[in-house]
Amino acid sequence: MFFECNSLKDVAFGTNSQLTTIGQGSFQSCTSLETIDIPDSVTSINSGAFTKCSKLNNVTFGNNSQLINIGNSAFSCCTGLTSIDVPNGVTNIDSFAFSLCTNLKSIFLPDKENLLIGEFEPITATASQVKYSLDAGKGEVKITGITLGEGKTGVAIPATICGYPVVAISDASLLGKISSHTCAGGAATCQTKAICGICKQEYGDYANHTLTKTEAQAATVTETGNKEYWHCKDCKKYFSNAAGTNEIKLDDTIISKLSPEIIEGKGQSITAGEKKELTFKSNAAFSDFIRVELDGKTLDEKNYTVKEGSTVVTLKADYVATLSADEHTIGIVSESGTATTTFTVNAKTVVDNDTKSPQTGDNSHMALWIALLFVSGAGVIGTTVYGKKKRAK
Repeated sequence: MFFECNSLKDVAFGTNSQLTTIGQGSFQSCTSLETIDIPDSVTSINSGAFTKCSKLNNVTFGNNSQLINIGNSAFSCCTGLTSIDVPNGVTNIDSFAFSLCTNLKSIFLPDKENLLIGEFEPITATASQVKYSLDAGKGEVKITGITLGEGKTGVAIPATICGYPVVAISDASLLGKISSHTCAGGAATCQTKAICGICKQEYGDYANHTLTKTEAQAATVTETGNKEYWHCKDCKKYFSNAAGTNEIKLDDTIISKLSPEIIEGKGQSITAGEKKELTFKSNAAFSDFIRVELDGKTLDEKNYTVKEGSTVVTLKADYVATLSADEHTIGIVSESGTATTTFTVNAKTVVDNDTKSPQTGDNSHMALWIALLFVSGAGVIGTTVYGKKKRAK
């Protein structure tokens, strides 16, 4: 169809091309054609399709290529070709398909048992043949075999074959036949560089941290909380930011438990000497309990009981009876702090049977008493004087 179109340089197929066959001699002797992208939909390149395209230096197949057949002399005498990738799905390469491609240095062929190659020099003898296997699931290519062409001491391995990255070789002995390659394979971490699957050497840069975010959690009386932070699964370090640039310690993220409080038993009151248990409840976790303090001093364990729910402390009745009349402070000490409250021991009521007048210290009637005493005394004196006078007469 385009036979001997000597000025044809570019051929473009639509991205949704439904073309399945490039027919016999379609572009034969298009001596100015330099590059062509074969649509994924093409299943057959027929005889002489690109023969004598002397400037053709780049033939590209997509990684979803459906190509099965490369016909007789399809690319023969394409002296501009230096390398070509044969798609993984190809099962037939006819005779003379790449013959007389005098500058063809390497051809990459799928390593598969059902690949049929024509008996008459389908590939020029000076081209190195490299076999590869494709792991379509992982999207990776491995080099499995190398046959060097006449006069060749090594072959250059491209970064990709049919769009898939070349990440490994099947055998270390193949490395001696490789003149150059692009390091690939392996995975870099924040601590180590990637190891090339071909030469087994480190390459590239260290990767970013692999970070997992932990959301902030508020602290409670019974549970510690935490600030927002990120953790790298590779280097095991902790960071306060998503970029992984501000390293911290895990302890820096912890928010202490809230200080506990007395939630039951506040403001109790008894009489001195009274044998009565006094119970107080802290909202601290029972597992955090340490001791009981009374008026700032550690209380002997024999004087109280403690049980779960959250933390319930009961002062024993016999001990309570010994407490002096006063206001007392009880503290339930836990790992998260001390919960305190007060209770009162009242003095006993005094009953006094003494008949003597109480000394009240009230002098408000003192003047009246003195006056009455004076009047009473004056009468006695007057009577006495009168009697004496009468006897004198």
